[in-house]
Amino acid sequence: MKKYIVVLSAIMILFVGTFSLSSFAGSSETALMREWGILLNNTSHADNPEIYAKGKNAVVLEKDVQRATDFYIMNGLNETEARTKAEAYMMEYEAMYNKAIQAGFQVTDNEVKSYIEELKKEVEEATNRDEVMAVIDQFESEDAYWEYEFEVYRKSLPIQNYVKSLELSYKENTSSGRSISAEKIEQTWADEFESIKQQAVQDEKYVK
Repeated sequence: MKKYIVVLSAIMILFVGTFSLSSFAGSSETALMREWGILLNNTSHADNPEIYAKGKNAVVLEKDVQRATDFYIMNGLNETEARTKAEAYMMEYEAMYNKAIQAGFQVTDNEVKSYIEELKKEVEEATNRDEVMAVIDQFESEDAYWEYEFEVYRKSLPIQNYVKSLELSYKENTSSGRSISAEKIEQTWADEFESIKQQAVQDEKYVK
């Protein structure tokens, strides 16, 4: 069965079903997708080591904060709001990445390659393939786009796996021996996950 897919945007992951091109999905504005592809291609070549914030283990780069800011602006926020959300997001992202590594969720290059191959298949079968291709086509080649995504997922895949593990454990413990609806469990997990991310940021004790 074909399905509607979204494209992982920049260094962003689907932490909580947000911050990807999902915000663009639902509209057929391929021009907007094309614009995002241009931005990703341009920033994929950027080599700017300037540090925005440094924690106990995590480092947030300015170029990543700016890319996230651009994403939020494209989604309708003004520059000040976009920058604020981008800073918070990137500090969460890097903090959660370090939590994932500390918890043993490293991935090998082969695991990332396998994941990318599955994504390629999903793109080919997606109902919104034209919109996805509007992003991919802004790169020098399709191979260049997937090379970019390989670097993205080297970092995001450990977080995704870590988060899935946390979610599964939480839901199993919450439902065990209790009469609680699936809807309620989803709601309480969302609250729990927000707390987990906030704690991860606090543990880093970021210095800007």
